[in-house]
Amino acid sequence: ELLEHYSDLAERQQEALVKFDIKSLESIVKQQLDCSSKLRQIEEKRIKLMMVWLSIPMKDAVKIRLSTIEKHCKGMDLIKIKKFKGDIQNVLADIHDINSTNRVLANRARSSVQQILSVFTNGMNYVCNVKV
Repeated sequence: ELLEHYSDLAERQQEALVKFDIKSLESIVKQQLDCSSKLRQIEEKRIKLMMVWLSIPMKDAVKIRLSTIEKHCKGMDLIKIKKFKGDIQNVLADIHDINSTNRVLANRARSSVQQILSVFTNGMNYVCNVKV
């Protein structure tokens, strides 16, 4: 659910980048930071749970993947884990695609602004018959 919210934020960020809506971008980035913080807290809880459940040290708990957890599950738990794994993979793929596009849009916007500024600041251009 939190990853889906993050994906929605990335889509909103894309719209704001296309529309060059700075106020929305600022708000979206704050929400993304909050979401990232919550994800980090959830990951820390997951690590602690793995340490207790499997009686392993933290360095091993950090490396545990869902496929490893699947090996310890049976019946309905196994079905739920597999569904959860597929859902996470889909959402992460969506986030990756959106973030890649957003990176391109942000770089293009930065480049456009730099070009505009260089036109105004090279000292040889006139805007409305006034030297800049």
